[in-house]
Amino acid sequence: MRRALLLAVLALLGLPLTGPAAAQDLSGAWFGERFFGAVLIQHLSHRGTDGRFTVRFRFFEGCTEVGGQRQAGRWAVEGTAFRTWIETVDDAPPRGDLAITYEIEHDSGDRIAYRAPNGVLHRAFRVEEDYVMPPPLGCNAVS
Repeated sequence: MRRALLLAVLALLGLPLTGPAAAQDLSGAWFGERFFGAVLIQHLSHRGTDGRFTVRFRFFEGCTEVGGQRQAGRWAVEGTAFRTWIETVDDAPPRGDLAITYEIEHDSGDRIAYRAPNGVLHRAFRVEEDYVMPPPLGCNAVS
């Protein structure tokens, strides 16, 4: 199950693509969540002004956490593209090149929507650096 979820996250990331965007400063902490089928995927990313990032994913079926993943690497906004270069997945080098270019569709400074090359739209909002991911809506705690 964990391997399938890992593959699902990597599939969500897709292949490189460029497109129109209007980006402001994307550094700082960002939280978002979306469903992949019946699995809720939460992500909390920290993007430094030095071009480095970390992101933690949590996967839920109902109120039960069924997996997770950590990624780290580099990020940049180049012209109209938001790019990431994943250098580690769960503290190990990834298999193959994980350079991803997203199309930013909305950036209000505290909320962002960006589309992966495979068409999946990701949404996130700016949070404090010490933000803790909440349990899924309707759940009192994570199990």
